[in-house]
Amino acid sequence: MVALPTSLHPVVRTTPDAGRMDPGVQLTGMSLLLAMSPKQKAASDALAFELQNAGPRYHQWLTPEQYAAQFGASAADVARATAWLRSQGLTVIGPSRTARRLEFNGTVAQVEQAFHTEMHHYLVDGIRHYASSTPPSVPADLADVILGVHNLNDFRPLPPTHPKAQYALPGYAADGGTIPALGPSDFAKIYGLGTLYTSNINGTGQHIAIAGQTEFNDGDIALFRSTFGLSTTGPVRHLVPNTGAAFYSENDLTESELDLEWSGGVAPDATIDFVYTGDTDPQGVFDAMIYAVEQNIAPIVSVSYGSSESGLTPADAVFYESLGDSAALMGITVLIAAGDTGPTSGGGQAARRGLSVSYPADIPTVVAVGGSQFNLTASNASTS
Repeated sequence: MVALPTSLHPVVRTTPDAGRMDPGVQLTGMSLLLAMSPKQKAASDALAFELQNAGPRYHQWLTPEQYAAQFGASAADVARATAWLRSQGLTVIGPSRTARRLEFNGTVAQVEQAFHTEMHHYLVDGIRHYASSTPPSVPADLADVILGVHNLNDFRPLPPTHPKAQYALPGYAADGGTIPALGPSDFAKIYGLGTLYTSNINGTGQHIAIAGQTEFNDGDIALFRSTFGLSTTGPVRHLVPNTGAAFYSENDLTESELDLEWSGGVAPDATIDFVYTGDTDPQGVFDAMIYAVEQNIAPIVSVSYGSSESGLTPADAVFYESLGDSAALMGITVLIAAGDTGPTSGGGQAARRGLSVSYPADIPTVVAVGGSQFNLTASNASTS
């Protein structure tokens, strides 16, 4: 067996152990991160350059199947890893569409036996979590195939916190003077979108995927759209398979509905695809992001969540970076919030580990989007 030290979650080194998990508990949503060979990596980098620069390959994006054939794990390697997982009693779901992950489920006892580790509880900011207490290991003959293990802990990202306040702006005729709140037409004026709209560049024929980890209320979205004179077309739901049943998470509802409302408010004629996970731990918004990219649901994927880089396992960091690379080769623009709290991204325990940038905004192949400060009066509208 060969240890995978990069798969150990940082919280294990900084948080008191709260005891071992019950060996009979079922764990789901796990996957092996499958490596790309040096030859594949070089070819991927070369293709990325060709796709983005003038020439015969310009914007000739790959399908997920084409990506899997060129840059995913080989069928033989997938078969070897599958056989090993099954020999340990684990249930194999199968490889991802891009052949960069091999999904599986199993009990705590099976996971501990297979990866020569222990699963423990940890109390973080008053919330009970679980994670492996020692670095997982894999057979030596699979060490060149497996980068690490994804979702061997249940640290789902928390939604950004937004002040509960009215967005009325004294002295400024919000949304054409008809509604006491900042609305889509105000946004269009502030950012100079009018010329795009008059040229019929308004989202027609476009899909935008929003990643989330909660169900949403259709009535809330309908009210927003009717209030601001938009069409009544609502978002299209995509519940990520094998993540449980759809459920309402009060902590996440505001964030997801904000994203759904404003993506449709700025691109009023676009189809908004809401890709979200169900009630089964540990899967969350980043798994929704992964699914949206691997399934090529939309050419634009928007994620408003982030967390401190100090709370990310290096194995997952490598995987998210490869996910961004695959998105670029498939012509998918991934937009990530840069973070609301600067170098203390994630807050709480994460902030106490020191200054850190936010992930996944730190991935080179995604677009990190920061906020704006509005300085508005009745006769002036500017941003900084």
